[in-house]
Amino acid sequence: MFKTCAFMLTLLTALLVPGCATPNQTFNREQAIKIITDPPQANLWQRTGRDRVLLGKGEAMLRGSYTVKRSGFNPLFWLIPAGGAAVVGGGAALAAKGGKSAGGGIALIMAGASVLIPGALGLVYRYREKGKERVSMSRPLSIRAELDGYEPAYLRLRLPSKRTEARLKLKPRWFLPLGIARRADLQRPESVPRLIAGLSHKTPMIRRRSANTLGTRRLRQPLTFDQRMAVASALEKVWQTDTHYNVRQRAKAALSFYRRGGLGTSRGQPRRHPRSLKILGAKGRGPIVAVFDLRDRSGKLSRSARKQLSEYWATILAEGGHFKVVPRARVRELLAEQKKKSYKHCYESRCQIQLGRALAAQKAIALSLLQLGKRCTLTARFFDLKTETAERAATMRSGCRVDQLSEALGLLALRLAR
Repeated sequence: MFKTCAFMLTLLTALLVPGCATPNQTFNREQAIKIITDPPQANLWQRTGRDRVLLGKGEAMLRGSYTVKRSGFNPLFWLIPAGGAAVVGGGAALAAKGGKSAGGGIALIMAGASVLIPGALGLVYRYREKGKERVSMSRPLSIRAELDGYEPAYLRLRLPSKRTEARLKLKPRWFLPLGIARRADLQRPESVPRLIAGLSHKTPMIRRRSANTLGTRRLRQPLTFDQRMAVASALEKVWQTDTHYNVRQRAKAALSFYRRGGLGTSRGQPRRHPRSLKILGAKGRGPIVAVFDLRDRSGKLSRSARKQLSEYWATILAEGGHFKVVPRARVRELLAEQKKKSYKHCYESRCQIQLGRALAAQKAIALSLLQLGKRCTLTARFFDLKTETAERAATMRSGCRVDQLSEALGLLALRLAR
């Protein structure tokens, strides 16, 4: 019985302590924060739900409200620990008499202590919290700063705040140092020279963004041959020489997009074959070229792979109309008629020059495959059959698989045609 009474007394005390000790009062507070933008011409917007309100330009005062609760102290709270002390005293008196009342006295002591100790601690705590304010409701404030040519800046505040002034610094858009004012101008052919210049910028982020733009943006008007060759050459240089991995990967992806015909096309034009890399030159008067089989110095390729790559190489050179390639069937027929012992191994310069003249060609192109370390290198030499000299040469490093070599052949053709 005594234990049940003690438990009920303790539970009642726990329920009454907060209410008796905390007669809270609610107040509304306001706070003003000065917002400054850098540069000072930016527009400041505040989002309110689904709408936004213009605060000002460059500098504005942001005002917001919040709700606080002030804790009070109930003077009657001291009765709770006093009552607990009285119960403890009465229990002690019963326990001192001894006999049958000793058990009841001990139970009263336990019940009184369970009220006295929490009541005393609560009395001290509530007295210390007297007059303090706590925020009960505060909505966050969202600020956005905008300016043409700069990335938007955001600020999120929750009142009350210790800050009386906040500064929003807008970063220039990555294409602003290149002389491009608007994002829409990135799709114009006039921006291509600036994007090419961005590939050699000192900031890796600008180089990466420039390569990505050249590879994914469809320009509104077709580019000229010089522009296309300049884009391909610049991307190829970045892919081969840049020190940052992400920049090289972006340049490689842009080259692949260019190989698919994505650069310099306008909407409505048919998509080119994805496996072709066209040297986009002026069709018509190109030199007559004799293209010879691939010479595999690495020993990595089978006879079938060499034949297929040689055919692919000749097709690439003739595809854009920049060269007039002697049909390979004529080359084989001439070699068969002359019954040369070196029919399948005519890789020397003198042999190829003689065959080129017999085919009435003006130029000759010799292609070789080397293995340097774990990677392979394709080399191409462009001979003038009249002077018997090499006019130009080009190299391209790649993997040794057939698919990697086929992609490298397209890039090698671009280098050779520059």
